[in-house]
Amino acid sequence: MPNITFVIEIDRDEDGIWLASCEQLHLYADSQNYEDLLKIAGDMVVDMAVELDMAKEGQTIRLQFLQTQNLAVVA
Repeated sequence: MPNITFVIEIDRDEDGIWLASCEQLHLYADSQNYEDLLKIAGDMVVDMAVELDMAKEGQTIRLQFLQTQNLAVVA
């Protein structure tokens, strides 16, 4: 049974809230804590993949986290 990979994009809004989105499954989550967000997003992806019959028991799901960081240019 082949592994399946889901991409989770991580960003932070102006108020300091961490945001996660998985476009493949149309899932979105937020949290004030980065580590909590990773756990929440991972659990949501696994649950939805199983519910949509995209993953089976015993199969490995790979999560690829992509984090965006904006840096201000100061001259």
